[in-house]
Amino acid sequence: MVEHYSYKVGVDGSIPSKRTTMRQNKIFSKKNIIMLLLIILLGAFLRFNNFKDNFFFGHDQGRDIYEVFNMVKNHKLKIVGPGTDIPGLFCGPLYYYLTLPFYLLSGFNPNAVAAFFIILNLLGVILLFYFGAILVNPNFGLIAGFLWAVSFEQANFARFISNPSFISIFTIIFFLGNYLFFVKKKKTGLTISIIGYGLSTQLDFYLVYLAIFYPLYYLIYRPKLNLKNLILNGLLLVALLSTFIIAEIRFKFIGTQSFLKYLGHHESYPNNIFDNFKLFFLSLSKSLYYSFLAIDKTIVLIIFFGLAAFYLFKEKIKEKKIFLLIWLFSTLPLFIFRTNVVGGNFIHSSIQAATTFIFAYIIYFFFSAKKTWLGIIFLVIIFVFNLNLFTKDRFVLSFILGHQPMVYKDEKALIDYTYFSAKGKHFSICTLSNPLFVNVLWSTAYKIYGEKKYGYLPFWAGPKQETNMNFLEYDRNHVGERFIILEPSDQLSEFAKKTTVYLEDRVSIITEAKKFGEIVIQKRKLTKDKNQLIDSQKLLKKDLEIIKSITDKDYRYSCFLSY
Repeated sequence: MVEHYSYKVGVDGSIPSKRTTMRQNKIFSKKNIIMLLLIILLGAFLRFNNFKDNFFFGHDQGRDIYEVFNMVKNHKLKIVGPGTDIPGLFCGPLYYYLTLPFYLLSGFNPNAVAAFFIILNLLGVILLFYFGAILVNPNFGLIAGFLWAVSFEQANFARFISNPSFISIFTIIFFLGNYLFFVKKKKTGLTISIIGYGLSTQLDFYLVYLAIFYPLYYLIYRPKLNLKNLILNGLLLVALLSTFIIAEIRFKFIGTQSFLKYLGHHESYPNNIFDNFKLFFLSLSKSLYYSFLAIDKTIVLIIFFGLAAFYLFKEKIKEKKIFLLIWLFSTLPLFIFRTNVVGGNFIHSSIQAATTFIFAYIIYFFFSAKKTWLGIIFLVIIFVFNLNLFTKDRFVLSFILGHQPMVYKDEKALIDYTYFSAKGKHFSICTLSNPLFVNVLWSTAYKIYGEKKYGYLPFWAGPKQETNMNFLEYDRNHVGERFIILEPSDQLSEFAKKTTVYLEDRVSIITEAKKFGEIVIQKRKLTKDKNQLIDSQKLLKKDLEIIKSITDKDYRYSCFLSY
C-alpha cells in the first residue's frame, strides 16, 4: 500500500495543527536529512566531475558576458534581458543580475558562473524531496530526489550558462505552490506559485503561458479566495514583472506590438492535431531518454505512459491524479506554434519534475509492496543508463545542448595557439560563425581570457559588427599574421565555409591548419605575390559559379575589408 498523510489545515492560512507540525518534523527527520545530503553529494559529483572549462560556450554565452561586462564597466543597468526568437521581444534582465556577482568576483571567468548554475540545479533535489514528501511521503521524495541527482539531462542543463537553464527549478516552485494552494488549500501556496511564475517568466518569456493554469486549477479545485491574499500576491506579481512594464513604457510598447504581430502571422497547424501531438511526443521521448532510460525513444515513451497509466490506476486520491496529469501535459499548448522554443532542448524542462514523479512512483510502489528487490533493480537500471551517458560523454556535458560542439576548453586552447604562433606580434582573426557574421563569441573570449593572460588583443579582420558587441579593433592596416576560425555547424550551408575560405585564398596563404575539438583554425599570411595563391579547396567550376552568386549579393564572407 502507498502511504499517505492526512491532516487538517485552515483554508485561511491559520496556524498549522499539531498533526501538521508532527508531519513536517517527520519530513525533515535526521535520517531523511542525511539521505538527502548523500543524494546531493552524488549529484554534485556527477556534475562537477571533469568540470573545469568543459561546458558549452557559444554565441549566446559571449553575448551575455558582453552585456554583464557593459553593466559593470560602464554602469549601464539593464531593463531587458536576452532576446527571444520573436524580434523586438525580450526576456527579463534577472538573468544578468543573477550572474553579475559571479562574473565580477571571478574576473569574468565562466567557470564561476557554471559552478553557480550547478549548485542552483542541485536545489531541485531538495525541492523534489519536499514536493514528493507532501505528495506521497518522505521516502517517495527521496527516490524522486535521487532520480533528479543522477539525471544526465539535468546535469547538462546545470552546466549550460544560459537563461533557460533555470526553467526546471523555478517551474517546480510554480507547480509546488499551485499544489499547496489549490489542492492542499494553503494560503501561502499562492505566494510560492507567484514567485515561481514571476522568476520563470523573467528568465524565459515564453513561460508567460503558465498563467493559463491558474483559472484551470481554480475551476477544478475551487479553493476559497481571500481578497487580501489576492491583492498582496497581485502586487508581488507586478513587482516580479515590473521590468517588463518599465521596458514597454520606455520602448513604446514594442514588445507588445511584436508579440501581437507574431500571434497574427505565426506558422501553426491548428487543423492537424496529429502533427502537434507527434512533435510533443517526439521531444518528450528525447527528454525521457536522457534522464531515465537511454533506449529506443519509442520504447521509452511506451514504458513511460505505461507507468503513468499504472500511477493513475493505483492512486486513489482523484485530486492528486488530476493535478499531476495536467502538469504532465502542460507543455502541449506550446506545440500549437512553430517556434525555436518548441524545437529546443529545454521545451520540457517545466515538466521534468512531473515525469520524475511517475518513475519515482513505480519504484516506491515496489518498496511499499515489500518487493524491495524490484525497486532496487529499477533504481539501478536508471542509474546505470545515466552513468553510461556520463562516461560516454567523458563528463564533458555539452553535446545535447548546443547546436554545435563548442566547448570552452577547446576555445581556450585555440586562443593559446594563436598567441603562441604570433610570438608577441599583432595578429588578426576572422571567423565563420553561427550566427553568420557575428563576432561576439570570439571577441568576448579573447577579452576575458586572451587579453587577461597575454596582455593584448588581436584585430578583427571580418565584416563590420553592426551589433556593437565587439571588444576588438578593426584590422584597418591589414597586419600580415591572421587566423581564420571555422566553427562547426550543421545549421550553416556548405557554401558558407567554401565561400569564406575561397575569398581568403585570394589574398593569403595557409601556413598551418589545426583542429581544436570540432573547431578548425587556419593560420595564414597575407601576400601580394599572386603566384603563391592557390585554391586550397580545389573547387569545381560549378562551385565557383555558386560562390560568385553569393559574393555578388553579400560581401561579408570576406575577411579582407577596408573599414
